[in-house]
Amino acid sequence: MSPTSIELGLGLLSIGRHWGVRNAPPPPHEVALRLLQRAIASNIRYFDTAPAYGDSEKILGTFLSELPKKERNQIIILTKVGELWQSENRTTQVCHKADKMRRSIDLSLERLTKIDVLQIHKTNPEVLRSTDLLKSIQYAKDLGISSFGASVSDLPTAELAIQTGLFEWLQFPFNANNIIFSNIFHKLAKNNMKALINRPLAMGQLAAPDQIKRAFAFILNSPLPTGSVILTGTGSPMHLQENIDAFSRLTS
Repeated sequence: MSPTSIELGLGLLSIGRHWGVRNAPPPPHEVALRLLQRAIASNIRYFDTAPAYGDSEKILGTFLSELPKKERNQIIILTKVGELWQSENRTTQVCHKADKMRRSIDLSLERLTKIDVLQIHKTNPEVLRSTDLLKSIQYAKDLGISSFGASVSDLPTAELAIQTGLFEWLQFPFNANNIIFSNIFHKLAKNNMKALINRPLAMGQLAAPDQIKRAFAFILNSPLPTGSVILTGTGSPMHLQENIDAFSRLTS
């Protein structure tokens, strides 16, 4: 697979709430805006967020509302449904009931204005076989959302998600320290699906300056389907630039 057929995207968990092995707090609002501005200036098009990411959707939506329409239309917004943010105790709640997912979709659209790809968060086999899922996807389609994905963390769920025929995208972790999903790339391609790779730097384990390029090279040398996206997740404009530079050296 040619590296130029793979894009770098930005995962936005870090700007919305505490996260990571160090439970790092989100950056100040002005730093989050600089991060988004840096991404846009570097021609990053894919922005991945979720209701469970705390204030992430709200921050992204505010930023998008201030962009010129032409720029805004070039951005691809990916969000999720199935896990909710509990602001009162700052925790998340997984819920895949149709009524809760419909309400979550409505709130995400209010914050973001548009959703280009809607993913099912914390997917599992029970959810994939449920009528609640089918009802929620149909509800989203009725609202004009046309592309769907599943976010998975284990192989059986990944394989079932592919088999359903409901999704164009599958999001999962993949890096040199975690290769459990390495055998599904050909299945994605066979089913006209694309990968959304998260944790490419293994939650910081591969983020030292001399490791970043090798970490991206490992993924780019894997048989990702054409049009797949590698999501770099950071709340730091400086770290984002380091990732962009390393990725660009491999794909230019």
